Amino acid sequence: RHSGPQPGEDLAPQGGDAVALHERLGLPQASLGAEVRLELHDDPHGPRCRRLGSERRRGVQPTRRLRSSHSPDQRRRQNARHQLLHSALLHDIMEDRSISREELTAIFGSNVSDIVWKLTKKFAGSHKSKEEYVRDLGLCLIASIVKGLDRLDNLCCMIGVFTIEKMNQYNTEADVVFLPMLKTASKLYPECMRTFTTISQQMKRQIKIVNQYVDLYHDLDKKNAELCTQIDALEVIIDSQRKDIK
Repeated sequence: RHSGPQPGEDLAPQGGDAVALHERLGLPQASLGAEVRLELHDDPHGPRCRRLGSERRRGVQPTRRLRSSHSPDQRRRQNARHQLLHSALLHDIMEDRSISREELTAIFGSNVSDIVWKLTKKFAGSHKSKEEYVRDLGLCLIASIVKGLDRLDNLCCMIGVFTIEKMNQYNTEADVVFLPMLKTASKLYPECMRTFTTISQQMKRQIKIVNQYVDLYHDLDKKNAELCTQIDALEVIIDSQRKDIK
């Protein structure tokens, strides 16, 4: 039975667990009093944020009371959105902050902690094999979407930041590993085909851009090497002429 956040529940961690997590992550305690609830509605206005505390102070019923009229399918989709948001925000937390799976389960529920675990390659000295890691991602709807978007973001932001070698590594992994993973997930979850197709198309486009950048870099590097060789040759000729003049 899912013990994580249900539709209409606050997304932010509550109580002592929230305080402990803030301390582990080095976040200011003041932020605990300003937690914003993100609600995703199927309406033309898109995402809206509401502060539950403000609603209560104004005498307005919290919106969780308005969810009873939603159909089971709407609640299922909304819960999936909540899990997607949580997992995307927490996808590196186990690797970067050494937050355990048990801690995540206690605060965010078992579904979110399971997804974050699938997105984690190494933790507490243990490493997953690439085959196991990619297989688990492809079998999980939310994990495959989050990883696809994560790698797409890497490809979009790494020019001018990563070394050429690391850019080549990320580009090759995207092409050889993560595009096939997205294809596998799209077959398992045909209802999300449009999402996977969009991520894949954008990833292919960015792979092409990065390849063009790397090729230009190597061309310029080669030309610089040729110019250096020519300059060295000219310096030898000039030194020889100076000796002749003397």
